[in-house]
Amino acid sequence: MAKLSQLFDMNTIQTLQDGYAVSSGLSVVITDNAGSPVTRKSNFSDYYNKYKRGPLLDLAASQRTVSGGKAAVYTNSLGLTEFVAPIIVNGNAEGFFVGGEVLSAPASHELIKKIASESGAPESDIAEAVSHVPVISRDRLVTAAAFLQSLISSFRRRDQRRDAQDISHMTVDAQERIGNEQKLSDISAMNFAACKETIEAVDRLSELAGRCLATVKSTGETVKLIQDIAMNTRILGFNASIEASRAKESGKGFGVIAQEVRTLADTSKASADKIESGMKQISGYSADINSCTADVRKLLVESLDRIEEIKKLRASLGQP
Repeated sequence: MAKLSQLFDMNTIQTLQDGYAVSSGLSVVITDNAGSPVTRKSNFSDYYNKYKRGPLLDLAASQRTVSGGKAAVYTNSLGLTEFVAPIIVNGNAEGFFVGGEVLSAPASHELIKKIASESGAPESDIAEAVSHVPVISRDRLVTAAAFLQSLISSFRRRDQRRDAQDISHMTVDAQERIGNEQKLSDISAMNFAACKETIEAVDRLSELAGRCLATVKSTGETVKLIQDIAMNTRILGFNASIEASRAKESGKGFGVIAQEVRTLADTSKASADKIESGMKQISGYSADINSCTADVRKLLVESLDRIEEIKKLRASLGQP
């Protein structure tokens, strides 16, 4: 079997691996058939680096991938979910992707106690280290491994095309793949533009929510003034009723007016209280909108960063 360094430009492979690790948030390293790393580890956590014992490559899992041609996903001694995927060249497994190194669920206290017991480290140190490990589903790891296999195969085929003397003999499959690469590039560009437009829309929505909060605050001050007036009017009506009762027969008409004034004051206060309650709800909704738009904006910015990483990665591979 040929060595990976004879089949690929390892500097480019390292760039590809680093870019993929950054954009996906997963750990990745490439080993030879014996399990020795041929690239530098990308994005491996302190938890893995400090507490992992034993070989980097699970030989039993790697043999399963060779026979099946697909990635194997399993849980290692640290409780981390990882994948191993073969690098197939001309029908032979020339090496393996090893990576993932994530949690499928938040770390349990039992896992922390187990690793602390095995390593002799304090449980608090284990808990701190494992708290920085991302939680990602097994299905996503399977997809990630399959994508890496496809990417390295695509890279290898690109090198083979470059070495070919007559481009006119390019197969239909290769032509279709190039067309798909161009489509992917176009979609990435459109996605980038859409993300930027969405960020601008989110910023406008956040600005409107801020204006809404300012208006609610101003309206709340007016409602407070109405409540104070209503209270004073009610007190005035109450005092007028007392004076009307003292005037007896001659004060009956004035007493009716005083009662109406009190009723009007009560109605005004009730309406003002209802408005105040509504303003508080609107204020709460506006705060929720601000919080949600901030979260959406953060996700979109992260998406743009990943798109830029993909563009750089494709450029390093000489792809359009």
